[in-house]
Amino acid sequence: MAPSILSQFSFQLRSRHALLLLNSACGTPRSLYSTRHATGRENQTQNVTPYGSAVTRLRVPVPEKSQRLARGEGIGGGPEGRMFQLRRTLSALFDEERIELAWQEATEARLYAERLIQEAIQSSVEQDNVALVKLWLDAPSDQIVKLKDLPVSFNPAILELAMFWLQKPHLIEKLFKVFVPRYRFYNRAYTSLHRLPRPHYPSPLAANHNGFGILEMHGNPWPSVRGPGYGPNAEPFKDKYLINVLVTAARKAAASRSTTTQQSDHVPPTKPTSVSDS
Repeated sequence: MAPSILSQFSFQLRSRHALLLLNSACGTPRSLYSTRHATGRENQTQNVTPYGSAVTRLRVPVPEKSQRLARGEGIGGGPEGRMFQLRRTLSALFDEERIELAWQEATEARLYAERLIQEAIQSSVEQDNVALVKLWLDAPSDQIVKLKDLPVSFNPAILELAMFWLQKPHLIEKLFKVFVPRYRFYNRAYTSLHRLPRPHYPSPLAANHNGFGILEMHGNPWPSVRGPGYGPNAEPFKDKYLINVLVTAARKAAASRSTTTQQSDHVPPTKPTSVSDS
C-alpha cells in the first residue's frame, strides 16, 4: 500500500541559531492532543502516574471571558497586538520568574503560562525534549535534520509551541531543563499572583485602573512577597537586617566580656615568692 501524502508531513522551524526540517518517520504525524490521549490510555492500563495532578487540569481560576489588554501594540493592535503582548509577558516571566505588571495582564498571562508548562510536562513524559532542544540548538543554520534518520523518534509539536510563546532560545532550553523537573509532580498551581494596593482615587478611564499585581513562578530564587508575620518563612533573611546584625554582635561581645570577668574572679591570687639570702 502506497504511503499517503500525510506520511510525508514536514514543517520548518526557524530561529537565529538553527534551521531544522523535521520529517515524521512514517504514518500520520500525531498532534499534541492525539499523543496526550494515547499516553493517557497506556497509563490507565499500567496504573502509572508519571506526573502530578496539576497537569490534568488548571489549578487557577479561569474567567468566563478573556481580559481586555488595552496596551496591546497600541491603538488598533487587535488580536495580533494582544498576542504579541502576551508573548512578551511570558518571555519576561520565564526569564525573571517574577514580574510586576497590570492586574488584567497578569491574570491573563498566568493562564497561558500554566498551560504551556502543562503541555511541556506531558510531552516530556512521552519523549526526551532536552535532547530535542539540544539537537535544535546545536544544528547549524544551513543543516537539514530529518527525524526519520534519527535512532529516536521525536514529536516536535511541543518545540513549535515553545518557540511561539518564548521568543529566546535560552528560555526554551530553560523550560525543559529547569521548569519541567521542578513542576513535574506538582499538585498545585505553578504560579502565584499577588495584588498590589491600588491608588486611592483610580480613574475609571485609565488603562491600569484595576491596579497592579506581581506574577511569579513557584520556587523562584527571590525573597518572599508576603509581608512580615505571614507564614513560617515570611522573612527568611530577617537575621541579615542591619539592626539585627548589630544587636547580635553586641550580644556576643557582652557574653564574651562576662565570661572573661567570671574567669578572672575565680583565679586565686598568686603568693609572692620570698628570696632567701644565701
